[in-house]
Amino acid sequence: MISNCYTGLPLMVHPSIDVEARHHRDGSGGEGSDRATPVTARTEHGADDVPGTAVVGHEAMAPRSPKKRVSRARWTHRSAVVTSTQTGAARLAIISDTHSQAHPDAARLVADLEPDAILHAGDVGQASVLEPFRRIAPTLIAVRGNIDQQTPDLPDSVDIRVDDPDGRPLAKLLLQHICVYGPKLRADAAKRAASHDAQVVVCGHSHVPFIGRDRGLYVFNPGSIGPRRFALPIVFGVMELAAGRVSMTHISCETGQRWTPMPSASAPNVSADTSNRS
Repeated sequence: MISNCYTGLPLMVHPSIDVEARHHRDGSGGEGSDRATPVTARTEHGADDVPGTAVVGHEAMAPRSPKKRVSRARWTHRSAVVTSTQTGAARLAIISDTHSQAHPDAARLVADLEPDAILHAGDVGQASVLEPFRRIAPTLIAVRGNIDQQTPDLPDSVDIRVDDPDGRPLAKLLLQHICVYGPKLRADAAKRAASHDAQVVVCGHSHVPFIGRDRGLYVFNPGSIGPRRFALPIVFGVMELAAGRVSMTHISCETGQRWTPMPSASAPNVSADTSNRS
């Protein structure tokens, strides 16, 4: 399922949901250290980047050529807790793929949202690019992207529990740079999300704004706020958690407005009932 916005989806440890979304077939959109206090830290084996396709709507770009692998330490994983300032609710701003050069309006637009935390889904580039965002929210959590191999302070993945001020859990997320192969969730990301009881996988890498569902998990790529790739938009993501529900959308750095793909006459409204999920 590919969409530009999910609004008010139920979120539980094993969610029973009824999803209203819209498929988009156009090429403008569609589809992947920290200040949070780690609860645990450990290393685990994980797959490196593999050549694949980046999805724009339902269309795939040509497969990328294999990149020369960079020798580095084993996969590192951390756990973190984000505590919101609102009883029963939280707002997260999600950025990615800054590549050392965030859009000049990105920090201001994120600050206007007054998020409880900011997540960066990798390909940070120079660490200094994070500083304006550290001043906005009490928590900033970033993971290592494929261009960040020489950045030892960044973990490869983080599982994040979002609590309200009274300690009530609102959601569990997995933050990891590369999580999809085309429109599908990669097996390693799905396995890692399941091992941490995550309900939403947040990723980057493709620069393609993407909201979908696969393997019983929501998948959210906020797009990129760094230098433009191809004709893709420069956007970031917003995740709202409240009353056991989650809403996800994208904001354009160029207009300051909610970003949606160009309408397509062939894009039907669809409803997916996943109430049989165990």
